[in-house]
Amino acid sequence: MTTIAAVLADLRWLLLSPPLLNESAADDFSAPNARAVIQRFTPHESAAIEAWIDSLAHSPTTIQLVALQELVAANDRLRLGRYAERLLAFYLRLGPLHRLVASNLALRHARVTDDRTTRGEIDFLLTDPDGGCWHWELAVKFFLCVDQPGSNSGRPGVDDFVGPDRADTLRSKLEKLFARQLPLTPDQPFDTHSWQPAAFAKAWIFYRYGQPIPECASFNREHCKGWWVPRDAISDLAPGAYWIAPRARWLCPAVIERSGPHAGQILPNLAEVQQRFDQLRSQASRPIDASAQFAQLLIQLKADDAGWREVSRGFVTQSV
Repeated sequence: MTTIAAVLADLRWLLLSPPLLNESAADDFSAPNARAVIQRFTPHESAAIEAWIDSLAHSPTTIQLVALQELVAANDRLRLGRYAERLLAFYLRLGPLHRLVASNLALRHARVTDDRTTRGEIDFLLTDPDGGCWHWELAVKFFLCVDQPGSNSGRPGVDDFVGPDRADTLRSKLEKLFARQLPLTPDQPFDTHSWQPAAFAKAWIFYRYGQPIPECASFNREHCKGWWVPRDAISDLAPGAYWIAPRARWLCPAVIERSGPHAGQILPNLAEVQQRFDQLRSQASRPIDASAQFAQLLIQLKADDAGWREVSRGFVTQSV
């Protein structure tokens, strides 16, 4: 079960964690004459957002409390990407700096074409405190770096990052984000403004366990990092307690209270981790073949006075 505290932790991660991309990604993938920028908050803006989130934890207004309860329900029923959109919309509606103008804005084809389908959708139109007009596209992703150690002169390219189910790739996401989504311009009545496109991209990137972390030219060096191991290498992990996190809890670093709903799911040692992954594999709804990737997010935990806190995180994969 999700709590308001968990929602606020997700909100903090979404707004204040380092952006995934650097400006070279915008240079490489932006459409001609439609260059986007990478959205990042200034230190002053980050401090204001931090103080606002702290106030939500201690003394939310009635409107804020109702909206937070709606986010709790959204986390339990929506896909992770849609939930992240709700989090960002919550900030833009009620936060201290930016102001939401429109969200999930469907764009129609011109009437002269007699085509009633949409030509796309804009995630967010908003204004900043100085009156600037922005078009943000949100991307929250999880990618595994699968390049071979020593290849590419130690610098993996965008083709070397895949999602935990292999259906998603970094190249396809960047091409979609910069070449298809960010160049979109809104219809009336929003077409009277010039909207600056910006990629609001947050992610966790997972690298081979025990190997040096390579540098990717498209990434901000401070991006969130984890590790991955194949299932038959679980015994190589550091000893200790672990938790297999459900997808709804993938965003922010885990905090598990001793009396919380996930406390009974903690696996105290690697032997039980291995046993649990064997059970998950046997319970899979379809056979797992060599071309499929079966991955679960595994959180390494450290006990403290209140419960357990995340030390590191990684994917355990069936195949790569």
